[in-house]
Amino acid sequence: NSTLGISGTYLYVTPFDRTDMLGDATGEKNKMSDFAGIISCARSFGKNNDISLGVNIKTLVSQLGDYNSLTFGIIDVGTIYKSPDNGLKLGLSLQNFELFGMGIMFSEISDPLPITLNSGLSYTQKPLTVMADIGYPVYDSTVNIRAGIELTPIENLCLRGGYKSQTESFSGGFGLNFKEFHFDYAWVPNDIGDLHFITFSAKF
Repeated sequence: NSTLGISGTYLYVTPFDRTDMLGDATGEKNKMSDFAGIISCARSFGKNNDISLGVNIKTLVSQLGDYNSLTFGIIDVGTIYKSPDNGLKLGLSLQNFELFGMGIMFSEISDPLPITLNSGLSYTQKPLTVMADIGYPVYDSTVNIRAGIELTPIENLCLRGGYKSQTESFSGGFGLNFKEFHFDYAWVPNDIGDLHFITFSAKF
């Protein structure tokens, strides 16, 4: 079985005060946003399609103040093993590998993307799913542990909660399904303000 997908993610931050070298407000506002365009493909293998391999190819457009950055050739690759009863899943992935080593460049300053190796597992016993994963940043020695739960109290409705050790913060959200259409919302606290993620998707 093979799957092909196209998606986009947009992050917008409310304009915040611009400061000078001394930290004093200049009276101007800084703008910050990110857009990622993603082409995804995945394929299942094995007698019972119990092993899956997937790849994302990403292009990132970023704005920070008066500067803009374009980065393409960003690759994510991952694999998942599913137990015969689909209750247990084990996963391994590598995120943000750069084919061309462009990084994010504002003006003449370039920063590499945070390449991360992730390993995780989930277990489902309806109506509850529990999951956990560990992220190993290549350029940072800080290990990030994430855990979450998903509860399906009624058909087509999912309630979600999570914890992230790196920021010692909790997050929450929900998902709605209607035939081939899916809506997901997530709230994630952040140092620069609360982040709200809204996703619409469809299967054809």
